[in-house]
Amino acid sequence: MIEDKKTNKSNSIFLTERSHLELGGVTDCLSFDEESVVCDTVLGTLCIRGADLHINKINLDTGELVIDGEIDMLEYVDYSTFGKKKASFLNKLFK
Repeated sequence: MIEDKKTNKSNSIFLTERSHLELGGVTDCLSFDEESVVCDTVLGTLCIRGADLHINKINLDTGELVIDGEIDMLEYVDYSTFGKKKASFLNKLFK
């Protein structure tokens, strides 16, 4: 029986002093530079923002990703609604 690789990985985030980040459950690294790293995880797309970011280790077979640098933000992003305006409260109320 063939098992789905995603079910074997758990999503974990370990942040040490805002300078060392270890992620588990990473399935793909979509983009990276010194200010941001965007990766797919088993729980969705994760965006890491900061300064002087460096990927020290990446192993997609085990789902491991290690990033060093000044980490300012971790955010799960839903790209299906990315860039779309949300309806205001009044628009929803009088719909």
